[in-house]
Amino acid sequence: MLAGKAYHGAVRGWWVHLATLAFDLRYGVETRTIVQHDGSGRAQPGVHTYYQRTPPGRFRRIMAALDVDAGRFTFVDVGCGKGAVLLLAAKAGFRRVIGVELSEPLAASAERNIEKSRGIPKDDVAFDVVCADVTEWEPPRTPLFVFLFNPLTAEPLRTFLANLQRSLHDAPRPAYVVYAYPLARSPSFPVQVDEFDAAPFLRRIADGRGYVAYQTSEPAPA
Repeated sequence: MLAGKAYHGAVRGWWVHLATLAFDLRYGVETRTIVQHDGSGRAQPGVHTYYQRTPPGRFRRIMAALDVDAGRFTFVDVGCGKGAVLLLAAKAGFRRVIGVELSEPLAASAERNIEKSRGIPKDDVAFDVVCADVTEWEPPRTPLFVFLFNPLTAEPLRTFLANLQRSLHDAPRPAYVVYAYPLARSPSFPVQVDEFDAAPFLRRIADGRGYVAYQTSEPAPA
């Protein structure tokens, strides 16, 4: 049984590797290398997790499941790393795309990838990569689609969610929050679904393999 799980895990890992390599070759970017950082390139256990990019196929499945009118929303990738999801968001129809990244080297990589990417409707999309601690960052007061691929451990995640709740209370507007996570679990950086489920301003609307999606708990004016 264990051997079977290890085999399937290895096959899945190679499949994800090939898919991300194909993405990089297709769009002329480099997003697949895993990096550990604390904002300066060094690992810092328990604060912010390492960079590991979102599998492109999973992002597309999430967007297909939610059927969002992307043009109405500002897309925010919390912990945007090298910017792969920012490019996918632009392809999905978002016209304002923001990446927030703690690490200066990763934020610079995201900006380079956006600049050199091909096959992305860059003339129609306002990209912005913000190098900042997301627990201190103020989201724009527009309808939001917030995406997280397991970028924070519990305490900073709670701070971010509290800040987001306050922002949505002060300026009511619709919001989606999507939390995606690695299928291979790590005790160092556990999956944080319970934190989102406990947030009083969010209600779960969808879940699938490796993600959970939420909307604001009460309708808000557009």
